[in-house]
Amino acid sequence: EHFPAMQFKSDIARLRLSKQGDIKNFKGDLYCTEKLCERANITGSVGEGKEFNFRILRNPKGKRQLSLRAYDAGAFLKAFGIYPNIEGGDLSLIGNYEDSAKDTVLSGRVIIDNYTVRKAPILAKILSLTSFTGVFDLLQGNGLTFTKLLAPFTLQNDILTFRKAKAYGGSIGITAGGTIEFPKQIIDISGTVVPAYVVNKILDKVPLVGALLTGGGEGVFAFDYRVRGVENEAEVSVNPLSILKPGFLRGMFDGGE
Repeated sequence: EHFPAMQFKSDIARLRLSKQGDIKNFKGDLYCTEKLCERANITGSVGEGKEFNFRILRNPKGKRQLSLRAYDAGAFLKAFGIYPNIEGGDLSLIGNYEDSAKDTVLSGRVIIDNYTVRKAPILAKILSLTSFTGVFDLLQGNGLTFTKLLAPFTLQNDILTFRKAKAYGGSIGITAGGTIEFPKQIIDISGTVVPAYVVNKILDKVPLVGALLTGGGEGVFAFDYRVRGVENEAEVSVNPLSILKPGFLRGMFDGGE
């Protein structure tokens, strides 16, 4: 609410913003008025020397655009104190600002490829309410490996809204939609979890029967969930009646939109 106007240039060998890791070679500049950040160009490295870059610039039409690329998503999120339960991964975020509205809106999408999630409290609560103990044990042990996370989002008035977000890997697939309100991190998100994603894909290959059961590659074994409340103390509910829903995930688990 009272964000100050600021301008800085940095060349810092080692910077610590959280207990989970350091940022090395933090270089760049940032210029913000009291209303918005006009430009930014910041680079650095995290983890085992993996680079990241963050930019805000104006396109030829004068619209502000934001981009973020981190070649170790887990180390980046830990170092900035954002999220501690991801390891590895290649993160990219692109977004466009709409400054002509009454309240600035940032719309974009975040993608993370090839990462592992370990001991994530909310996901653990969801899995603990189902009978899929093998997936839960993986999360608590070596972690769940995901091929891709794709999350379109908007940010307005400190409310982050997700629509048709999805993540999938060899053991599980997840869809999500809803909101996170900052700074209290009040969560209201619902979606579907599909354990044994690979099994569902194999089942789809069975001639005729597979197509009838899965609706053409969407998955049979699934359940709905909802998360409401403040961060890791949020209430989690699961709908067991949503198990065996043929054809309901058409097009959700692939690399496209």
